[in-house]
Amino acid sequence: MSRYGGSGGIPVRGIYSIVSGIFLMLVGFFMYFTSFKNSRIMGFGFFIMGIAFTINGLLTLS
Repeated sequence: MSRYGGSGGIPVRGIYSIVSGIFLMLVGFFMYFTSFKNSRIMGFGFFIMGIAFTINGLLTLS
């Protein structure tokens, strides 16, 4: 993965990571509250993954 914009550019991978992390958190949130049979555990997993992605993206940007 290369960074666009040369030396002063924003690492795009970090932005993708944050965006997908927020998306995963939203998906996990909805899955948790639209309680199907076993989507609650999966929703929780998605939420945790989303948090991890977001933290990873923030670390990449800093």
